[in-house]
Amino acid sequence: MGASSSWRPIGCLVLAAAIATLGMLTSGETPLAGADGRDDDPIAGYFADSLPRYPGVAEYPLGTKMRVGGEDMKLAYFITRDPPIRVAEFYARYWEAHGLRVTKDVTPHGGSVGAFDPENGAMAVSLVVRGGRTFAFPSLMQRPMRMLEVGDLADGGQIAAFPGSDGALRFTAEDEGRQSEVLSYGNWAGLRDNVDFYRREMGRRGWRESRDRSRAGAAPEVEGQRTLRFERRGERADISIAALGGGGRVRVLVTRTRGW
Repeated sequence: MGASSSWRPIGCLVLAAAIATLGMLTSGETPLAGADGRDDDPIAGYFADSLPRYPGVAEYPLGTKMRVGGEDMKLAYFITRDPPIRVAEFYARYWEAHGLRVTKDVTPHGGSVGAFDPENGAMAVSLVVRGGRTFAFPSLMQRPMRMLEVGDLADGGQIAAFPGSDGALRFTAEDEGRQSEVLSYGNWAGLRDNVDFYRREMGRRGWRESRDRSRAGAAPEVEGQRTLRFERRGERADISIAALGGGGRVRVLVTRTRGW
């Protein structure tokens, strides 16, 4: 994997994990960045020097035992009132000043900015706007990720994965006894066929679809995207299927949580 593109799948998958995590961060009393008055630094020494600290915020490690594509990864978060474009520019300027090539895809609604440092690894900062605040998720992975076969994601047949999909990646984490993972892959079967497949095949595997979209944390339906929620014996799986352009290509994100 080339240095200029190493961060790309990391940024996309961390963004998926960030969106999946927002329900947890916004459902309770999450401290506003820079407003908790703490004297200690919860993230001191957590990242390499090449992943700088955003000024004026309190930054926190997120979860433990995180892995992406079979490789260890460090992930943190902070919250700021600054818009995503301003946050991304801070990191882009820092990396460019240190001679690193930067790639970014950021809008007022969020996105990702990243770079590859041959000494420290692939870095990405994923950004999501929620309630007028920017949730930022800096991440660092020292070794390139390995793309998985979709068959590797089926967990011995316990969870469905659309046949013929490609570009598969897995993000895993454990936090206070709760295990979670985000699976990401794509295929060319279109939105409708994917929805029908997951409803049919998840049901065959003993999962029950929850059709109550008013529940806290349920993702809203938007044009070109469907989110299905399934539950089974203390597990939950949210499957988000999004159309990419008009050629039939879709992206599938499976967020699976155990012990919720």
